[in-house]
Amino acid sequence: MAIRRVKSPCEQELGELGFNAAVLGLDTLMHAAKAIEAVLLDMKSGKFALRNDGMESKKVVSYDKWESGEDRFAVAAKP
Repeated sequence: MAIRRVKSPCEQELGELGFNAAVLGLDTLMHAAKAIEAVLLDMKSGKFALRNDGMESKKVVSYDKWESGEDRFAVAAKP
């Protein structure tokens, strides 16, 4: 994944403070919130048209590893 350099209005000030990088967390959070809203509205409509969109991100977060943990640590239901 390539990192894209973006000019920030406060880049010079950050440089003067000794920073050479800044992560714009709010930007990523706002994009995530918009994606969550779209999926929830799709689910609410009952269409589930977006069900498989974004599933490639399962690789990024090692989903298979986490999913296998559910099997290993699941508590058996009491009869």
